Amino acid sequence: MRMVLTVPPSIERQFKRAARKAWPRETWAFLIGTIAGDHAYVDELFFPEDVDAYCTEGSVHIQDRWFVDAAEQAKESEAVILGAGHSHPYRKGFNCLRDRAHSEADMDTSLAKMISGVCVVQEMKDGRLRASMRWWGPSVELRVERGD
Repeated sequence: MRMVLTVPPSIERQFKRAARKAWPRETWAFLIGTIAGDHAYVDELFFPEDVDAYCTEGSVHIQDRWFVDAAEQAKESEAVILGAGHSHPYRKGFNCLRDRAHSEADMDTSLAKMISGVCVVQEMKDGRLRASMRWWGPSVELRVERGD
């Protein structure tokens, strides 16, 4: 199945800001939006209130109640949970691609058939943080369109 994913730049910027703020710990958010045919539109991010308490430098301990809270938020917006995104913090000298396969496997297991995203936040030589986003779907082929 081919799924076209539209992610507004403002959503990516919001997630990147949250990932930089959480650095060197990970962060997590649900993608909330709509589906029309083969097109998924991300309209908002939902960060669980206590997400920081369950994020470490190497993992996110996903809580079952987060799904309930996100579903309530989606219902209020007349939308659905499309998937989730998380961040990967890397310190200077680390290869930011070292656990991509592991990350995708974890997301595929926890969010079967949902859209997933990962934001890599890497510390640069000058101490600044650089963030980049990547999207995928475990059982769908995605073509990402960015637009507001």
